[in-house]
Amino acid sequence: MLLGSMFEELLCFLNGTSEGRYRLATTLQGHDAPINCFAFDNSGSLLASGGDDQVVRLWDVDTFRPLQTISDKNGRWGQITVLQFINPAGGPSIVGLEWLCIGTGRGQIIIYRRTRKSPIYHELAAKCAFSSDDSVESISYDPNFCRIAITSHYGKVKVCRLKREGGAIVTLWKNSLSETIPRAIFFIEQGKALLVYAMENGAVHYYDAETSTERSVKYLRTAIGNVDVCGTTGNVIVDNMLDGFDLYSPNRSSPIYTFKVDSVKYFVKGVVFGEGGQIIVSGSDHGRVYVFGTRQKELLQSLKHGNREYIIQCIAAKTTKTQHLIVSGAANGNCSINIWKKVRRSILPIQIFTSRTGPEASCS
Repeated sequence: MLLGSMFEELLCFLNGTSEGRYRLATTLQGHDAPINCFAFDNSGSLLASGGDDQVVRLWDVDTFRPLQTISDKNGRWGQITVLQFINPAGGPSIVGLEWLCIGTGRGQIIIYRRTRKSPIYHELAAKCAFSSDDSVESISYDPNFCRIAITSHYGKVKVCRLKREGGAIVTLWKNSLSETIPRAIFFIEQGKALLVYAMENGAVHYYDAETSTERSVKYLRTAIGNVDVCGTTGNVIVDNMLDGFDLYSPNRSSPIYTFKVDSVKYFVKGVVFGEGGQIIVSGSDHGRVYVFGTRQKELLQSLKHGNREYIIQCIAAKTTKTQHLIVSGAANGNCSINIWKKVRRSILPIQIFTSRTGPEASCS
């Protein structure tokens, strides 16, 4: 194992100079249970984290200060399963005025917002999207029609309208998938369609977002532990729950490349695109965070989050005007959060795929 680690570090050294590499900026402590989810606001200056301890913590990304802890004083939420900042106004986001959407282990969706005059987020609206024994699995927001799409652990798919005034959440339609977990959902085609990625059977369901009609379904090569879709390229990255992470081009059901990552425990691992689709960032079951180049199809950097017993299931990436950010969260050990930063250079153009299923928002 030591030789393997040394070889990884050598590859990282050969693939880039220290100035163009991610460096550990800080380790945050605040959660006392596994980290489940992250969300950056649009500016990348605010980070939200949620976990099994049933709280959401807000962090200042520049100073690393904890800003606020959000929880239900009556303990009705259960674990925090999904976080997403949304812009209810549509168009360019106004810093500080985005709403924070929270999905919980007991099937609830809660929306928090702040005002121009206060840095503190307050509850705006709440909805029992699913039964109390059916956790929220994923959320996607459509700014074109101000809708949110939600999936549940037991296979439910629901689309709701979010009223900009008052934040009321109104169900438009619902559907269900049998005998599989809908791990992720994405609005595409400027909000006109939805993609739902199913865990056990690797199915990708393509829905009309207005009528709920299923237009098509295709099957990927493996099960889907985790998935991210890059809005810049239309590419898809999947935790295949076997030997690493499969990269798919749009509308393809066979991967164009597999980024190999050793796995012993076969837990679901986090994976996201970063730097406008130029990199893929993945977790692991042995304390490492891996950065792969989508152009080079090789390992660019191996970041050590913790010892080999650490399971890294939660990953996020964000690009701001001045820097690239990676955040990793541990599911065991001290349940720490690491923030890695790299000074931003000019982003080289990459191939753009045109696809009927290509998401509209760019990669973080």
